[in-house]
Order: sequence, then structure tokens, then C-alpha cells
Amino acid sequence: METNEHHMLPIWFIIGINLLVYGVVIAITGLVHWNSPPSNVQMSELHIDFWWGTFMTVLGLFYTIRFWPCSARQSSGEGPAAGTGPRKS
Repeated sequence: METNEHHMLPIWFIIGINLLVYGVVIAITGLVHWNSPPSNVQMSELHIDFWWGTFMTVLGLFYTIRFWPCSARQSSGEGPAAGTGPRKS
């Protein structure tokens, strides 16, 4: 039976996608500048653009995987995925 219910995406999933895309772009830029860094940048030997892009990519992957949209059955509280253990009063 099909239902026409609309489910919203979690905001952290959208933020994760955003971090993932920006992280990949910044990390690739860092790789391009690895052997030929800009001449007017102080401490360019640290390659901060590559490391920051890598950090953003990992964080984006974490948020994207952690907050991946569930099916309607799981998000409505039905099924085994809704309960994670005994309730505490």
C-alpha cells in the first residue's frame, strides 16, 4: 500500500553533504598546491588546505552516514530500529 506522506530530510544530513562536497574540493586544491605552493602565503609548508579539506571530508562522511534518511517505518517508531534498548523511567 502506497502512502503519500512527505518526510523531511534531517538538517545534519544536509550539512554532512555540504561538508563532504566542500571538503573534497578543498583537499583536491591542497593536493594541486602541494608541490607548487603560492609564493605569497606564510607557512605554506604545512599544507593546511589539504589537511583541512581532509578533516572536512571525514566529518562530512560521518554526518552523511550517521543521519542518512531512514525509511518511513523506522522513523515513525515502528519496527526494531526504533528502540535501542530498555526504557529508563
